[in-house]
Amino acid sequence: MSGDGVLRHQPLHDGFVAAQGQREGIAEAIERYFGPVDFVYHEFGSHLVSVHVYVIAPTEERPYRTLITSGMSGR
Repeated sequence: MSGDGVLRHQPLHDGFVAAQGQREGIAEAIERYFGPVDFVYHEFGSHLVSVHVYVIAPTEERPYRTLITSGMSGR
């Protein structure tokens, strides 16, 4: 067998690097307008963007849990 049929992995990275250090500013803005962030779900599976879901607990004025996403427009 000559190896001509071997498939080689090609990296998908196209040189894009997501901005760093903006998560703190986003959390501050969310807390200013919606209240304290209970916790954040982080998705790091993509090599291009990382998606974050900020969870804000219910309040008397807003009697439901609020979910806010960030990172999807990072590209």
